[in-house]
Amino acid sequence: SGDIRGICSFDDFGFDHLLSLGRNQTNSDDNSNNVTLMFVSTTGDAEQCSTIQNTWNALLSKSLAPHTTLPSLRFALFALGDRAYGPEAFCAAGRKLAARLVQLGGGVV
Repeated sequence: SGDIRGICSFDDFGFDHLLSLGRNQTNSDDNSNNVTLMFVSTTGDAEQCSTIQNTWNALLSKSLAPHTTLPSLRFALFALGDRAYGPEAFCAAGRKLAARLVQLGGGVV
């Protein structure tokens, strides 16, 4: 049976909590089945929405080591957008977030 922890904005969830999920090195079978579901909308000119700004800025920090910051994070990301903004801007916030999480060591489910 799955454990549903709740629904909240990225900034309510917090960068530190995301980091702790990504660094959890527990090798138990229970941990290997954890998946973080993310829903991200694109606003304005292919920008992150206001409810992720703090977390997004923290994820962009140059002090985060590529491939080793979030080695235990397994995630599925659903990007929302409007095709009227064109192919470059369509779901750009979600695509940028997914790319950054993978760059930091996260795994896409």
